[in-house]
Amino acid sequence: MSTVIVPADLTDARVVALVQDHLDEMAPTAPEDARHALDLSGLQTPEVHLFTALVDGVPAALGAVAFFGDRQGELKSMRTAAHVRGRGIGRLMLNHLIIHATVSGLADLYLETGTHELFAPARAMYRSAGFLPCPPYGNYVANEHSIHMHLALDPR
Repeated sequence: MSTVIVPADLTDARVVALVQDHLDEMAPTAPEDARHALDLSGLQTPEVHLFTALVDGVPAALGAVAFFGDRQGELKSMRTAAHVRGRGIGRLMLNHLIIHATVSGLADLYLETGTHELFAPARAMYRSAGFLPCPPYGNYVANEHSIHMHLALDPR
């Protein structure tokens, strides 16, 4: 199994399908006002750097860093296709995004994820990478459906 991470091509129907799968899977986990996944238009803004993991040439995972504030960023759209889950592709993507954020000069990396059981493996992966729970950041408001986490990239 050959895996490479590249900038995402949102003209590739297979990548668009992964984005839609992500949105569809998020839908039943929380009310609409508590879901924060980016749609295609949100992923195409200049401050969002979206990547795709290609497994044997086929898009199998997504992940993005959204830049905001002073040297701050947020992980967005972390998605691993069901057929490759459990093979370390999500961890590979997470490591890539942390490195991308670091070399881009970010000091702080945040994320928002769900409290639904569907997100338990992701929460465990984030904790194992050093992310710690934090209060809501940016425009987020505390709610029962979200957990916010932070990773300090630069000790300042």
